Amino acid sequence: MFLIIKDNSERVKKKNFREIEGKPLHQYFIDKRKSFDIFIDTDSDDIYNFYNQNENYPNIVVYKRSQSYIDMESNGNISPAPYMIERFLNEYIEDENESIVTSHITSPFIDDDTIIKALKYMNNHTSISSVKSVKEFSVDGVGEIGKPINFSLEKIVKTQSLQPIGILNGAFFIINKKTFLTNGLQRISNKHYYYPINDIEAMDIDTEFDLMIAKLYAENKQ
Repeated sequence: MFLIIKDNSERVKKKNFREIEGKPLHQYFIDKRKSFDIFIDTDSDDIYNFYNQNENYPNIVVYKRSQSYIDMESNGNISPAPYMIERFLNEYIEDENESIVTSHITSPFIDDDTIIKALKYMNNHTSISSVKSVKEFSVDGVGEIGKPINFSLEKIVKTQSLQPIGILNGAFFIINKKTFLTNGLQRISNKHYYYPINDIEAMDIDTEFDLMIAKLYAENKQ
């Protein structure tokens, strides 16, 4: 599993260090990842020092982010993530056909078992991503440009009868080295599978409100 962990974030300050159930978010996420070897690319000295050669985390390799990627993110709107994945694959993965999982610690409730079940679809596909399945009357824009996606204006149906819409999220992407490097450094190939996950696993901490909900859920889950 490959993770990118930043020292800071724009919308939720120091998000990766905010606590859930008494643990910083990065540790809360990683402590649940019992099934995977984990590689962390980070610009954070705190993250590097915590996981580097930590005997409590023998399944983790952590390394410092390239300054060129830090500069790329600071100087514009282009994400360096594809290039960081490329570096990881070239430096750490020898088998070009090995299935690689990329994830985000801001999706703290994704289960290992769900990812393992999704991995089975790599037998017939070249990439996989998690999606939240939503049955709502959906349009492809707002204002005057919106057009129906999964319903007809001429025929009104019950909500439960709608074709579900998949909302792409970052809980996980799965792809192999060969496909990623020959697909323009994109994690969605031409033979892709959108794997549906439930609402809890799809939870993504992107705002202070998201963080509040995540804390409440973690504290009160059975």
